[in-house]
Amino acid sequence: MDISNTKGFALLTGGTGAIGQAIARRLDAEGWNIGIAARDASKVAQSVEGTSWLPIVMDVTKEDEVVAGFEKASEAVGRIDLLVNAAGIRTRLSPLLRLSAGAWDEQHQLHSRGAFLTSRQAMALMRRQQSGMIVNIASIAAHRPVVPGYGGYAAAKASMVSLTKSINVEAGRYGIRATALCPTYVDTPLWEGANMPPDSMLHVDAIARSVLFLCQLPPGTLVEVLDLTVASRAP
Repeated sequence: MDISNTKGFALLTGGTGAIGQAIARRLDAEGWNIGIAARDASKVAQSVEGTSWLPIVMDVTKEDEVVAGFEKASEAVGRIDLLVNAAGIRTRLSPLLRLSAGAWDEQHQLHSRGAFLTSRQAMALMRRQQSGMIVNIASIAAHRPVVPGYGGYAAAKASMVSLTKSINVEAGRYGIRATALCPTYVDTPLWEGANMPPDSMLHVDAIARSVLFLCQLPPGTLVEVLDLTVASRAP
């Protein structure tokens, strides 16, 4: 894949989901080359059909698959300029007193472990390049879990925010920047059946435009945590 005439190469985990696809389309329109990573091979193939996007099948919770996925990207492109960790699963609402260890582990495996494994691989490539950006799609619940029942989810997303800050401490000297993007509820299929008023949720393009905004910041400029909420419509 020749990226010499593009803005760079962006790899999106959870790239077959609503948020991942919105980010991919927005970046593609702005001249980026795209890599779509997800664990379902059929969905990956479907999501890149008719595009020049690079398909990568990998489960972000499995170390061997993540290493292989990044090796494929490196061989095909030679570099990674942007990693967006957008993998997500349906949140199981449960008060902490009734939250099973399995449900807790499921959230932390995907959000905490998954973001760590992919960020570690990206950082190794970006360090050689002396440049790169990592955007972790966390949640405003990471530091404001105001709704009961999201304790496991909020804790897992808080781990992503902490990971983001550690990346900046350890890798900033190599030209690597990381941002934890923390939206409120986003209108995706993961929230179907939650009875949320549409005007209380963000559209997926708000996430995509925010990622693009971060990519357009001047070198040396860092937004470490970016909260996104729905603007008040109070009279």
